[in-house]
Amino acid sequence: MSGQLEGKVALVTGAGRGIGRAIAERLARLGADVIVHDVHRESSNDFGEAETIDGVADAIQQIGRRALVVTGDLTDAEEAERVVAEGVAGFGTIHILVNNAGGDIAADGKGKAQPNNAFVSDVNLHAVLNRNLLTTMNMGRAVAQHMLAAGVEGRIINISSLAGLRPTAQETTYGVAKAGVIQYTRCLAVQLRDQGINVNAIAPGQIKSARWLATIHTRRKAADLLDETRPLLRLGEPEDVADIVEFFVSKLSDYVTGEVLRVDGGLQTTIGSGNG
Repeated sequence: MSGQLEGKVALVTGAGRGIGRAIAERLARLGADVIVHDVHRESSNDFGEAETIDGVADAIQQIGRRALVVTGDLTDAEEAERVVAEGVAGFGTIHILVNNAGGDIAADGKGKAQPNNAFVSDVNLHAVLNRNLLTTMNMGRAVAQHMLAAGVEGRIINISSLAGLRPTAQETTYGVAKAGVIQYTRCLAVQLRDQGINVNAIAPGQIKSARWLATIHTRRKAADLLDETRPLLRLGEPEDVADIVEFFVSKLSDYVTGEVLRVDGGLQTTIGSGNG
């Protein structure tokens, strides 16, 4: 276990499964104590990945780090502030925030919105925008204010998406929300630069999580470009995203802020180029 984050506290939203869980466990292996969040304790079971978020906390404790479970609907600003307050009360401060909570899931929480284009229903429009953009902004505001008050030179990493970097006829609301996450990252980076707080974003492509597999029928065109036998044509793994989080929380990125790093095996470069 690396000790480069020894003495640091990280808060990871949407940490009950998939990318969030991989990030939380990676930060623990790097030496951080981790506040693991999800909207409900049982949210990790929505796509059959785990019974409760407590399993993530148990895994972190087995690594040898402290873990604290917090739950709350981060689309509500007061709930976001409460989650941060509980984390600070439990572990004293927060040095790292990973805004991972989100997903292109309809208001009922069971799958993608239908239709999932510019004619999306009002209820799903607000659900997807709120779940992805508002959660990021609410938590960014709450944690950044804590960092400033505590004099913490921290790191904020926002998980965006390849969908926020290119236009598409489908996943329109999700793409707009994730594009908003990218612009918010840049704006927050400028605002916090003088205080020594780095703010960066990651834009994953096709990452093989339980939720991705559950909705693969809606992604068939992109899936057709994949080849699991080739290193850059395979589906991404949650650990691929955790690798970039490790870079953004390490000294290697001390002089990097306001950046967006794609983790897609070059998929964005390939789509539409004739080289897919």
